[in-house]
Amino acid sequence: MDNAQLWSEHDELCLETFTLSRQQGDMLGALMAIEGVGQEQAEQCRQDISTWGEQVCDLAEVGTPTQQASALKTVLFETLGFTGVQEDYYHPDNSHITKVLKRRQGLPIMLSGVWILVGEYAEFDVRGVGMPGHFIIQVGGTEGLFVDPFHEGKLLS
Repeated sequence: MDNAQLWSEHDELCLETFTLSRQQGDMLGALMAIEGVGQEQAEQCRQDISTWGEQVCDLAEVGTPTQQASALKTVLFETLGFTGVQEDYYHPDNSHITKVLKRRQGLPIMLSGVWILVGEYAEFDVRGVGMPGHFIIQVGGTEGLFVDPFHEGKLLS
């Protein structure tokens, strides 16, 4: 097998898209580029994130970190049913953004990514936090709340 069969023009385009998305701070674009998502799927992913972000924005009283975490949990867990995958944990679909958005379950880092994307759409200060063997988010900046999207948006102390 020669190198031409291992790396295609599509792979090169995905790498360029990933690099550009990363430089522009477009996490969703970068995740979709890693997966090699086509234009139609990309538009649907962006639409889903914006729709869910608008739902979060529509909730009243979302000014404090507690209110923001609650709004994210209400939309993403209680309404949409996002949760951590329990069966077949290591299946590749659990780390592909399009599959996670469609199935509404995935690995901790992917669910955290969804919560971050929706939170950023709502103009919340949401960031990822790597923990030993796990990945969570922090809502409300450096003094904010730690939230575990994998475990139904549970607040951590």
